[in-house]
Amino acid sequence: MIPSSFMNLEPITWRQTLHTKRGAGFSVNARIAENYDFIISGVGDAGGMRTDLMFVRGAYDWQIPEGPSGSLGFLAYHPADQHSDVSFIGGGCSIREDIYDDAWHRVRSSAYDACAISLEVAPIDYDGEDPMWDRQKNEFLYIREVELAFIRKEKPKEGPSAKRGLFG
Repeated sequence: MIPSSFMNLEPITWRQTLHTKRGAGFSVNARIAENYDFIISGVGDAGGMRTDLMFVRGAYDWQIPEGPSGSLGFLAYHPADQHSDVSFIGGGCSIREDIYDDAWHRVRSSAYDACAISLEVAPIDYDGEDPMWDRQKNEFLYIREVELAFIRKEKPKEGPSAKRGLFG
């Protein structure tokens, strides 16, 4: 069994596009949660690092030769260079049609107060108890599972209206 860990993402912006040839496009620009240590070899703690993740509706072959069969997608690290001022992680993930459609609708209608994305990724080494992506051994992390948690906060209950005036 290949060791895995969870990477938690906090969405910043969602992008939904419609194109005549490519169809619907759905992606998120997020940040790796800072309250959970996730180390990238040669980089350090990835907490707060920007992440661009594209979602594909239904099964998709990412055509990465060394990728394990059954993976839903991949992540790749991109260092700051002449193409980007900051380092970031980018990748793609396929999700079932019903989940894709539901997430598309929730994002489009803003029918939530917060969202969290959890990715189970592999292969992972461990630096003590902290998960570590050893980029010397593995250029890509593979996504095994994905969870999109749309959170709706409870609306405050309305109490009796405040009395106004002397008698009422």
